Amino acid sequence: MLIALLNKSESSIFWAYELYHSGFQEELFAFIWKIYYDFYYALNPSFRDYFIKKQHDWMKSNHTDNKIIDDTSNTQDDKLIAMIISDLLIRPYNMDTFMLCRIIDS
Repeated sequence: MLIALLNKSESSIFWAYELYHSGFQEELFAFIWKIYYDFYYALNPSFRDYFIKKQHDWMKSNHTDNKIIDDTSNTQDDKLIAMIISDLLIRPYNMDTFMLCRIIDS
């Protein structure tokens, strides 16, 4: 998914759906946050508020008493995932933060 996003490929939506529908919903959101902060944040800081709202909408519709409701046929969730990934596809990114974190880690 990361490589597809950075290559501006629509297949990134497919890979996001693969993760989501394989039961990795929360992990997908964590991964998108990581990608956002590593590659997109510096040039798109306002996207953060949008992403928070979309994740909150997803959590409201899919969590009851801290348990995920297994409803993979929910088209609203599909649209929400596609919207987030499509938004990243059209945004510019750079590798500054990613490279800086790798230098610090080593």
